[in-house]
Amino acid sequence: MASSSIVNTIDKVVEQARSRYLEYIQSDYIAVDIRVDGKLTRGQCKDKSNSYTIKEENTKMMTCELTIPVHRGSYIEMQNGKDDDTFSLTGIVMTVPNETPVDYYFSTLFFNTIVERRRKQELYDEDGNVVGDSPIVVDNIDCFVQRVGMRERQVDAGIDRNSVNQLITVKKWDIKIDDLLYVGSDRYIVTDIEELDKDVLSVYMTYYRG
Repeated sequence: MASSSIVNTIDKVVEQARSRYLEYIQSDYIAVDIRVDGKLTRGQCKDKSNSYTIKEENTKMMTCELTIPVHRGSYIEMQNGKDDDTFSLTGIVMTVPNETPVDYYFSTLFFNTIVERRRKQELYDEDGNVVGDSPIVVDNIDCFVQRVGMRERQVDAGIDRNSVNQLITVKKWDIKIDDLLYVGSDRYIVTDIEELDKDVLSVYMTYYRG
């Protein structure tokens, strides 16, 4: 009976903490509106304590309510201030969320550019022979792009030696080897894709000289 009473007491304390927390995050001074895979919630966002690279500068620690099924690879849309109705800050959850008694916390990589992907799709006859190209297919992809330097190659020695940029985004996008990527006025061609990562789309590219 004593152990049952202790459990009940703990449950009540946790429930009270959750109730106070939900009241706490309604303040615009404390939290902001966030969409996780399209689902609206409230949460907090904090800069990492140490930032030495552009990727670390764009990575923030975040929270969301326990009712939201957040996971690694979730698409994040966040207000840039309480008057931002467009949820202009977007990114991707990069870590497996940790659960506390009141919320989830996780790290989010915020996107820093929109890349235009172009691809010619081949047309085939009834025998499977290529007979031409369809019009160029274009997607505008919200993503994070960084230069591939010595630091990145030390972390991942398998990066294609010709790659100059890495692109990170959500898995929904259809990107293939040899696709053309336009980053501003610069043109690149996809050289490698991290096939083993099932949650996050990571793509490497080099200069396109065609």
